[in-house]
Amino acid sequence: SKALLVSAFLTASATMVQAHRLSISWEGELEVGVESVLDSNVPGNEVDDPFLTFEQVGELSFGESFSIIGGLTIEEMTGPSSGIQDLGLYVDTLVFQATTERLVFQLGKSEDAFGDAWNRAAGYFGATIAEDYELTEQLGLFAEISIGQDSTLAAGAFYADNTSLSESFGFNRGQNSTAAGGAGNTGELDNFSLQFTQEVGNAFFHVGARHLSKGTGDVSDETGGVAGGGYSFAESGTPLDLFVEIAAFDGFGGSADDAVYATLTAAFGITDSTELSAGFIHRDIDTEGDTNLFTIGIDHELENGVAVGAGLGVVDDAGADETIFGASIVIPL
Repeated sequence: SKALLVSAFLTASATMVQAHRLSISWEGELEVGVESVLDSNVPGNEVDDPFLTFEQVGELSFGESFSIIGGLTIEEMTGPSSGIQDLGLYVDTLVFQATTERLVFQLGKSEDAFGDAWNRAAGYFGATIAEDYELTEQLGLFAEISIGQDSTLAAGAFYADNTSLSESFGFNRGQNSTAAGGAGNTGELDNFSLQFTQEVGNAFFHVGARHLSKGTGDVSDETGGVAGGGYSFAESGTPLDLFVEIAAFDGFGGSADDAVYATLTAAFGITDSTELSAGFIHRDIDTEGDTNLFTIGIDHELENGVAVGAGLGVVDDAGADETIFGASIVIPL
């Protein structure tokens, strides 16, 4: 499967270079911040963790229908620390894309279509727990088709990237291998996702399903379902946006565990550039217990596009009670 994907990617790219005029576009951002555990009933957990993340996405277009999209990320490759260290640069996205009026098709390294909390949940900590089931750096085939007015169906067949692109430069995290195990880390196109999204006026919703085959040493395939949606009251004169997403899994991560996630957030605009938010996030994994997070936050965007934000949270993680704080500045590049 790996050789077939690489060969198809290179052949399609070479053909497009010969046939069309080129154009290049790119965008990116730099985020610098700090996250702190202000109070904890677990000795040694009260730490400050400064961080830096850089993301850059570029698109090389061959006319209107074909392009190559690449994405780079720089971030810390190791766990929380008292300073910004162990930075690594890696390729998070590299796809050949073909676009028609109704269809977008991608071949290469991307992410699966399952859930949307990391894009839509409001607040600094709004998507923190839901990111557990976000699946990035997948190698495969991905498609999104428009099937009606304001509705799309996205699908993918993929596996966790185990090529040299899974390494990082600077601090090297090492190349992924199927020997490491984990659901979806199979080296074969035997993992699938499907998600339907619909917008209706000021509301939207999505429903999706995912199947990840068990990897080396795993005890189970993972099967998951997700449903979510939101509503904006802005047109009625109230600057309030609501979002909810619920995801459930059998054999989560290739384990014997069932898991349930729930994310509920609300954002209220106090000015055109300043937003207050609040949220409740729940996680229940059989062998790890329940996690409940209550959070509030504030975000402000300056005239030059720079965004500053902060959040405060109270979390009960299977009996570990903590008060957490985070703040960052995001600079568009």
